Amino acid sequence: MQSRTIQFVCQITYLDAHRLYHNVRSNKQKKGNMKSDITTSSDMG
Repeated sequence: MQSRTIQFVCQITYLDAHRLYHNVRSNKQKKGNMKSDITTSSDMG
């Protein structure tokens, strides 16, 4: 029961991270390289 909850939480955090990654990429295209430090750390995903 507990492992299912952990899997559920990990799935939500993965989706949030994926959405945040795309948001940062779109913001980088709009604002240039202002957030390059964030995108470099997110490029691993």
